[in-house]
Amino acid sequence: MTVKILLFFTFYLMSVGGGASREVAGYPGGGVLIKCKYERSCTSNPKYFCKSSWTTCGDQIKTGVSNERKNTGRFSLFDNTRAAEFWVLIRDLTVEDSGTYQCAVDIEWNKDLYTPVELKIKEDLDQKKSITVNGHVGESVRASCKYPRSSSSKPRFLCRRVGSADCNYKASVKESRRWIKEGKFSLYDDRAQQTFTVSIDNLTNEDSGEYWCGAESDWESDHGYKVYITQIKLTVTAAVPHSTFSPSSVQTQPTHLPNFSAIAPRSVHPEPTHQLTNLLIYITGGLVIMVITLLVAMTAFYKHKKNAKKSKAPVEMTPLNIMPTNPRENISKSTEIPSADDCIYQEIDEQQGPAMESTVNTIYSTAEGPTDPSVYSTIDESTDNRILLSPP
Repeated sequence: MTVKILLFFTFYLMSVGGGASREVAGYPGGGVLIKCKYERSCTSNPKYFCKSSWTTCGDQIKTGVSNERKNTGRFSLFDNTRAAEFWVLIRDLTVEDSGTYQCAVDIEWNKDLYTPVELKIKEDLDQKKSITVNGHVGESVRASCKYPRSSSSKPRFLCRRVGSADCNYKASVKESRRWIKEGKFSLYDDRAQQTFTVSIDNLTNEDSGEYWCGAESDWESDHGYKVYITQIKLTVTAAVPHSTFSPSSVQTQPTHLPNFSAIAPRSVHPEPTHQLTNLLIYITGGLVIMVITLLVAMTAFYKHKKNAKKSKAPVEMTPLNIMPTNPRENISKSTEIPSADDCIYQEIDEQQGPAMESTVNTIYSTAEGPTDPSVYSTIDESTDNRILLSPP
C-alpha cells in the first residue's frame, strides 16, 4: 500500500483546485459510485482512491492500464480518459466505511492532485438490504424498494450488475407517480410512500441475476455520485403448466400504483367468493350422485325380493297309501273307514303246486267300500279261494 505524506493539507486543496469537501451518502449493505474529475492534461497519469487522515492517505485502489477496470476487494476503479474522469465503486458498505476519502492523481516528481470526498453511511432500520424473487419464463415479476425520505427527491433507477462491473441501466424516473418503460422494464416512483417499484415482463432464463434499486445525486455534474440502496436477486425457472381449474393470468398496469411490500409474480388470484361457489358445486354434485346410487340400489333390492316370492310355488301334497310288504299278513282292524272313492290295490299269490313259489302273479282289483264297516283279510288261495267278511 502506497502512503502519501500530506503536508499543509489545506494548502494543497486550495492550490490545486481541490476545493471544499463534498458529501456522499450511502446505506449499510448497499454501495456508492463516486465520480472523480481531473484535468485532461493528466489522462496518462495514474489515479488512485485513498482514505485520509490528518497527515497520510492510504491507497484503497489504484489504476493499472487506462480504460480498464481495476478491482481490489470491495473497491473497483475505472478510468474514463475520454471524459477525463474516473469512477470508484464501493460495495457492501458498513458504518465503519464512513470518513474522508481522496480522489487523487499521481504526479511524478511533484505534488499529487487531491479532491476530498466525505462518505457518510446512514443506518435505516426500515430499509431492506436485499430482496429475493422467483419467476417463470414468459411471466412477469414486480419488486418494490423502500428508500429514506432524505433521498426522496433524487431520480430513481434499476440497474443490473454482472460480477464486479459497474451497475448499468438505460432509464431513470425523475417524476413521482409516473410510469417509465424501457424495453421489458417498467419503473414507478411514489415519493409520498417512499416506494420505488419495478416490473420485468416476458421473463427469460437470461434475466436471472443481481439487480439494484438506486438513486442518482447530481450525476451529470462534476461531483455527482450514485447510491445503490436495495439488492434484488432474481431467479427465473421454466414455466409451470397452468391447471385447468385456475383462471388465466391477467395483468394490467395501474394508473396509481398500490403500495407493495414484497416481490411476487404478477398474477390475479381467484376471489374467495369464487372458491366458495366452486366448493358448493362440488358438494351438491356429490350429494346428487349419492342419492341416485341409493335409489338404484333400493330398486334393485325390491325387484329381487319380488322375484324371489314369485318363484316359491305351493307344493301339492299327495296322500300316501301304505300297503303291507307281506301280503300274507292279516290286516288288523282299521281305525278309519275308507270312503267309497278310495282305491286299494291287493297282491294275491296264486300257487299251483310246488312250482308256484318261483312264479308270482299279481292281480289288481278295485274294491268298493261297503255301507257297513268291514274288516278285510287276505286268505291264502291254497287253503280257500273265498274271501270271508266278518261283521264288526
